[in-house]
Amino acid sequence: AKVARKPRHREALGDCKLCHKAIEHEGDCFRAMDDRFHKWCTKCSDCGDLIASQFFLVNDRLLCQRSYEKLFVKTCAACGEPADASDHLIRSGAGVWHVDCFACTTCDAALAELSEDRSTILSSNFVLTEEGGLFCPEHGSKHTCAGCARPAAPEASVQVAVGEDAEPTVYHKDCFCCRACERSIFDLGGDFVMHEGQVFCRPDFNKTLDLFCAMCDGPLDPGTTYLKAFDKKWHKACYTCAVCHRVDNGPLRQQDGALLCPEHRAR
Repeated sequence: AKVARKPRHREALGDCKLCHKAIEHEGDCFRAMDDRFHKWCTKCSDCGDLIASQFFLVNDRLLCQRSYEKLFVKTCAACGEPADASDHLIRSGAGVWHVDCFACTTCDAALAELSEDRSTILSSNFVLTEEGGLFCPEHGSKHTCAGCARPAAPEASVQVAVGEDAEPTVYHKDCFCCRACERSIFDLGGDFVMHEGQVFCRPDFNKTLDLFCAMCDGPLDPGTTYLKAFDKKWHKACYTCAVCHRVDNGPLRQQDGALLCPEHRAR
């Protein structure tokens, strides 16, 4: 009986490094350095595409150039191109930028440059938000929490504007608290007052400025018309004689803590 002989070229071609099966024909062989592969085995283990040219073998994983750069090479946060370690790079937070790409995302103002001898990176002040937004100080202030002065991402913050033409002030939701009691404005129902750049819940705002009517103890809310007399504050409707409740029966005076007209004051 005839003994089947192995093709003469099998030993010369060797086995595929990936599937470990023999490579039968030269036309099926893909060579890289000292390794050989079946052409149909050279699929990128990350994206699944067949690799026709350059590839990388990392821990027995075959990767095309695009996947290798995605997994192991940092890319510039602005342009998306590879950020080669030999380039002048700026690293901040989790991001990497080419020096020429390090610019405000709103106005494109350059935030860094190389020194004349190209040995040093000269950087300006900038604001980097948690979501990766890069801003100059002017535009970054619109993304900075007024409570803690840290960058505030839109989905984690609130904007507060007092008055139609006022610029909104940004707060982290956790920082939007009453200046006095430090409780969250959201937990208190959302009712607040801005006073001299500070946030107050309404009860503490009234307490802080002593904005309570001396007659009814009711709050004197912003916009409420009130009177000042005898070092106290009064609702306009409460500033009447405690007996006849008139305000036109002569000048009111305090007697034993009560407002009284001349007719009802003790003589």
